[in-house]
Formats: sequence, C-alpha cells, structure tokens
Amino acid sequence: MQRVFYIKIRNSAQLSMAYPNDACFDIAASLTNGDITIKPGERTAIGTGIILIPEQGIFTEFRSKSGLALKHGVTILNSPATIDNGYRGEVKVILINLGTADFIVHDGDKIAQIRPVIQYGFHPLLISFSLSILL
Repeated sequence: MQRVFYIKIRNSAQLSMAYPNDACFDIAASLTNGDITIKPGERTAIGTGIILIPEQGIFTEFRSKSGLALKHGVTILNSPATIDNGYRGEVKVILINLGTADFIVHDGDKIAQIRPVIQYGFHPLLISFSLSILL
C-alpha cells in the first residue's frame, strides 16, 4: 500500500474519512483571518493548512463535495484538481460559487475531497514526418 503523509501547519487543519472504505478523504478549510464570503460568480482559493507528502508514484486529486454543489452551487473550479507529487506548499482549494446567494466558508468546513492516485509513467514521443507524404 502506498501512502500520502501530511503536515498540519495550522491547528484547525483537518483530513477525515466518514467510513473506512470511502474512496476519498474530506479536507476542511483552515482559515487564518475569519470567515470567507464567496459571492455568486466569484472564485477564491481557500487554505487547508495542510502540506501533502505522497510517496513516490502517487499524486493527489481534489474533487468537489456533492452536497456543496447540489445545495449551494459551490464547486471546485478546476475539478478534478491535480496536486503533483513534488509540490510541498500549503494545499489550497479553488472554489467557485455558481449559485444565486452568497456562500460563507467557515474555519473547519469540509470543502473538498482528496483522492490519492497511482501515477503511471508515460513518455511522449515525437514522430517526425514530412507533410508532403500526407498530401
């Protein structure tokens, strides 16, 4: 089993799983300056207070929380969002409010799901040819 280690850089940082066999972990907002209001049509990066350290061969993806999308129209702008294996900064989640009302993010709110993914190697190859052959 390959693992993803993590460092909490703020006390309010949270990764949790509702059931042992869930496909994803929930990740929560870890705010430093109070609540964040996202107005309809706006987007913002929400800090999580977490640094991920996946083992070699693993990267992580963020996915939207279905409840936020259905109830409030709030989703991850670039879902699924990829966090490369070597990234060591605080993970932030880019939320967009596609709903009709302001959405308030509170410290500790579950804002996304995180999923470790096995990274398969690939090597793109350029095949050179003359256009005159094809015409």
